[in-house]
Amino acid sequence: MAQEAFEAVRGDFDKDTTLEHIRQRAELFAIERKWIKYHTPRNLALAMVGEVSGTCSILRLVLRKIFQIVQVGELAELFQWRSDEECPVGLSNWSPKHFVKLSEEISDVILYLVRLSNQCGVNLPAALDRKIRLNNLKYPMEKAMGNAAKYTEYDTSAGNTDKAGGVVDVAKLEARAQLPSSASAAEAAHTNAQATQQSTWVHLERIGFFLAGVAVTCAATALVIRQPKSSST
Repeated sequence: MAQEAFEAVRGDFDKDTTLEHIRQRAELFAIERKWIKYHTPRNLALAMVGEVSGTCSILRLVLRKIFQIVQVGELAELFQWRSDEECPVGLSNWSPKHFVKLSEEISDVILYLVRLSNQCGVNLPAALDRKIRLNNLKYPMEKAMGNAAKYTEYDTSAGNTDKAGGVVDVAKLEARAQLPSSASAAEAAHTNAQATQQSTWVHLERIGFFLAGVAVTCAATALVIRQPKSSST
């Protein structure tokens, strides 16, 4: 299974996957589980810091690790000492100067992720696709609906395998759970957006998981920042 997962996320970047495609799928995942209320800009920034710190046990390339932590730290600093009320979806109350600085720090994080993926030989678009599908298995809608608990509390096959340090056979579990394939999931995300908007192999796959996790969080952060604040009626 590790070999199959390794081959799935190893190689050059898939040229067909765009940031908009990732944004749509990340949004659909959150909407289906009623997690939008948890996805404030500040919470997403903190979640990204958690993902980066998790790489310390996987990546022992000190300079790369330092660069990533510095950039994510600079991004998180913009939210430091601010409440959720001061960081609403859309950041409509932020000055143009602070908004532009935030866009620059998010861009730095994504650029480092893209360069790190390239230098590690990780096909980031493919890793993102697999990670989103894996999250669908770890956070089934019937258990995670409106619940911010970690996947370890849901007692799923995918979650238990991941917690034990194994590699999840995503396609097999999708078939067992009768979940849509990658292609149909992407099509469903696109339709929804229009209607409303895993030795060395294991380690490499986990690097892919880390990169994918941070990239998905970045996409979600960009999503909530660009949304305008709803007006009161």
